[in-house]
Amino acid sequence: MSKKNKSKLIINIEFFSFLFIRFILKAIPLKLAYILAKLIAQLAFLLDKRHRTRTIEHILHAGVRETNKEAKKLAKRSYLHLSQVLVESFKINSVITSDNIDEYISLKASEKVKKLFFDKENQRNIIAVSAHFGNWEFSGIAYSILSDTPITSIMRPFDNPKIGNFFYDERTRYKHKICPKDGAIKPMLSAIRAKESIGIISDQHANSIDGVETIFFNHPARTHSSVAALHLKTKIPIVVCVLKRIDDYLHFELCCSKPINYVATGDKSLDIQKITQLYTTELEKIIGETPEQWMWTHRRWLDINRSSKKKRENN
Repeated sequence: MSKKNKSKLIINIEFFSFLFIRFILKAIPLKLAYILAKLIAQLAFLLDKRHRTRTIEHILHAGVRETNKEAKKLAKRSYLHLSQVLVESFKINSVITSDNIDEYISLKASEKVKKLFFDKENQRNIIAVSAHFGNWEFSGIAYSILSDTPITSIMRPFDNPKIGNFFYDERTRYKHKICPKDGAIKPMLSAIRAKESIGIISDQHANSIDGVETIFFNHPARTHSSVAALHLKTKIPIVVCVLKRIDDYLHFELCCSKPINYVATGDKSLDIQKITQLYTTELEKIIGETPEQWMWTHRRWLDINRSSKKKRENN
């Protein structure tokens, strides 16, 4: 079912509230901004029972924590992480530039991947698959600077278009471009013909038309098939790339997996499912190592009863 459109009044109230928070966080030092944002996150965790319950349920379902107490603790850490992403969205572009990026972001990849895709003398484009993990807002820019390769990322529309326009402007820096999800095929193919990379966040639930079934943390999930279809059509390697936070001083690692170069069997449906599972498994591995840096509120699995009223965080 499609979401109801918000009224102009609600859109403007949300937008001006957003601008107010942005003004405050940009005006104060980074350390103080983190403290303030974390206080807000703690309050949200306390008051937002619906999303708190869902987050805890998902953590238990994935099996990354075994008890409600442990899951609740991880859920709270995830909320705090998201508050840091918000702060960084307002501050990072004024701090990290193409000239000083090596002081803030290191590249974690095999020597083969570094040579193939981050050698500025011998550029090769990729399909960069990412997730709502670490600082995903800056990951495309970080990749484009470190590789010196232009990248076009696919952006889903925001519920609030005015806030969406803000993030659109913030994400388009250096050689990083954005195109809307709807009608993205032509821009993606044009970018690939121009030897540019493609960035796609692919860690959310897909409908039965756009997705294929995969296994994610030992449970069935439906994942978008567009990455696999693009790989089969273009033969461009798939590399999982996430920007992992290292500390509270804007230091990150751009973590890149081994490239996926799949040899097609001729059975397109089977090939798409296998390719999608390959990068889904890689994302699972990364998330499992630092689970607090993933957005656990997403609807992700097919075997969770959404109508259940069971509340699991009270134990």
